[in-house]
Amino acid sequence: MISIVTATYNSAHTITKAIDSIVKQSYKKWELIIVDDGSSDDTEKIIKGYDDTRIKYFYQKNKGVAAARNVGVKESLGDYIIFLDADDELFNTAIENFSNVLETKTPGICSGAYIDIFNKLNYPRDKGSYFNNYLINNLSGSYIVSKQIFLEVGGYDINLSQSENWELFIRLVDICDKKGMEILAENFVTFKYNSDHSIEKNLKRNIDTFNSYKYLYNKYKDNSDLGPNLLFLFSEVSAYNAFKIGKKKEAIEWQIKAIKEKPFKLKSYIKILRFIVDKNNLNDG
Repeated sequence: MISIVTATYNSAHTITKAIDSIVKQSYKKWELIIVDDGSSDDTEKIIKGYDDTRIKYFYQKNKGVAAARNVGVKESLGDYIIFLDADDELFNTAIENFSNVLETKTPGICSGAYIDIFNKLNYPRDKGSYFNNYLINNLSGSYIVSKQIFLEVGGYDINLSQSENWELFIRLVDICDKKGMEILAENFVTFKYNSDHSIEKNLKRNIDTFNSYKYLYNKYKDNSDLGPNLLFLFSEVSAYNAFKIGKKKEAIEWQIKAIKEKPFKLKSYIKILRFIVDKNNLNDG
């Protein structure tokens, strides 16, 4: 059996399509674990309206998507896990395609393609050094992971409110390089982007991203195996989001960290000048 884990929060307007995409799967030996992360809308009512014992509902007080997914894995019975967001949809043959691989192999990860918000098909690169590719298709629904290995690396980091999939793959990649990885060309998931671009939502995203990437930098700054690329990225993203939320001084400090990782990137120096001269972000609180 394969377990699908979906974390949901006030997703009554999207959860039906996600669930229906599982119910319609050509492969029938699945369970869907839905962890409701403290919703206040009709999410629970909609989920409990499905008369299917394979769909299992759990409620928790709001702790974030990472914590909810960890609970889902804990409650799951399958040896392999697919994470599906509450606003995404699996293709009808997705689980069957994964299952076909698992009949003859036991990879740590099996990754496939997804269709993004621009209706563009995104394929994984050929495997070889997966470490160079793990940032490509780690989108929820586009990969399946061994439950044992997921638990072995500690699951999702609950300190993150952004980029939790991305960070998980940093830890998965080394062990899966030894255990084995499979890259498939089939389409697995259609990714839906949250269209709420209100000022309040954008500000919250900027704050969450700033805090998450600061955390990522500090978590991995002493990991010599990663090299400068990720630390540079963590610093640049922290700088940009600090700037967007009015923390100009911190934006400059983080951009300087980025320059220390890659001192020959001219654009990094231009960004510092922009942070200095911009008059719109004056809050250094």
